Amino acid sequence: MTRLRGVEVPPGWHVVGGSLLVWSYGAPAPSARIAAFDFDDTLAKTSLSGFDPNAWRNFRPQVPAVLRRLHTDGHLIVILTNESMDRFKQPEAIRKAILKKTGRLMGFAKAADVPLIALCATAKDKYRKPAAGAWTHLVTEANGGVAPDLPRCIYVGDAAGRPQDHSDTDRGFARAVGVPFQTETEFWAQNL
Repeated sequence: MTRLRGVEVPPGWHVVGGSLLVWSYGAPAPSARIAAFDFDDTLAKTSLSGFDPNAWRNFRPQVPAVLRRLHTDGHLIVILTNESMDRFKQPEAIRKAILKKTGRLMGFAKAADVPLIALCATAKDKYRKPAAGAWTHLVTEANGGVAPDLPRCIYVGDAAGRPQDHSDTDRGFARAVGVPFQTETEFWAQNL
């Protein structure tokens, strides 16, 4: 499927289950070790306003180097991000929201230059974190039949239920899929 809510998605992207946007950069190799990350405020600083697909920058300067090291060490790099588009009703607004998020993810991947898989939940359904649907798709359809070794995987995100956080969806997602969790603060402090 190449349409999301009736709107064409960019080349290379496809839609799973009517709402999950899926894209691969490079040639990500299946692995039992998965290093998965939230996108906004974990891998990239992004603008909440407007629809500019280029309104992002690396969360920390070392982001590309750390992702390349994880890849070299045999991890499959995965971005799992929520981007609610339910509020948009008109095709043009949906198109702008799709191009904003996919453009940021593609720009980030090309700048980091590391093979990865991006999964973007666009509706409040089984694919939206903290639900495990995106992870289920990853391990059953996008990891070449390789089962993840859960204790050797990691999920890093900024929604951990801390007083300043907008929610605890990232921590809840890691718990739901059974992988170790780190906040973006913990992870980047350990990977300077």
